[in-house]
Amino acid sequence: MGIPFHKYSATGNDFVLIDDRDGLFPVENRELLQKICARRTGVGADGIILLQTSEKYDFRMRHFNPDAGEAEMCGNGARSLIRFAFRLGLIEDKTRFESMFFVHEGRIDNGEIKIKMNTPRNLEPRKEAGAPSGFEAGGYVEIGVPHYVLFLEDVQSLDVAQLGSGFAHHPVFPKGTNVDFVEIQNEHELKMRTFERGVEAETLSCGTGATAGAIIANLLGKVTAPVTVQVPGGTLKIDFDTEYENIWLSGPVDEIYRGELLL
Repeated sequence: MGIPFHKYSATGNDFVLIDDRDGLFPVENRELLQKICARRTGVGADGIILLQTSEKYDFRMRHFNPDAGEAEMCGNGARSLIRFAFRLGLIEDKTRFESMFFVHEGRIDNGEIKIKMNTPRNLEPRKEAGAPSGFEAGGYVEIGVPHYVLFLEDVQSLDVAQLGSGFAHHPVFPKGTNVDFVEIQNEHELKMRTFERGVEAETLSCGTGATAGAIIANLLGKVTAPVTVQVPGGTLKIDFDTEYENIWLSGPVDEIYRGELLL
């Protein structure tokens, strides 16, 4: 029998969403996870997200990268799951749900899907990882997942795949890291491209990356909240307080299509 699925896009960050409240999806089948995410022989996605039952909260989120590794957190994936849960009738305009290690708060506000992001951990401004000439090392931070932020004058002409892979697996980051290349537009706006660990490629958008870029840029005095982040797939908004305790990521989420997995 096939497995019903839904394809969602959050500013170009695309995900296969599956209602797994019965707990029957074979998460141990790494080959299947990889096949589903494959662009030309599967559905094609930046990740697979399962909506599962939670004993304490509205639902549980499990997110798997295209390499079949389970991710701790995904900002755009979480926003997509909030809209999916709304469509399933599990929530109204507010929700609390759990992921691998965290409990999250989400909202739906005039079509915008918002999620309260994790409080930054291991914040290290100016962390060096052998940045070549023309790059300014911004720093490292964990927003549920690790991010290394670099600043430069022009992100448009950048070879994100080549440079991102080198930084993502640099010895400075024993567990690997996502890499965000950020161009300052003005006091409230950034332009950003991201190489995502686990996807092992550039994605059109990254919610945790946009948050990391805004936080590091603010810490270094380059921007002030609220911050708009232009990514290849669209626009994300990040608002936060001076202590980084209340960080909200918001943006659009679209359901692209529904189908049945026959792999």
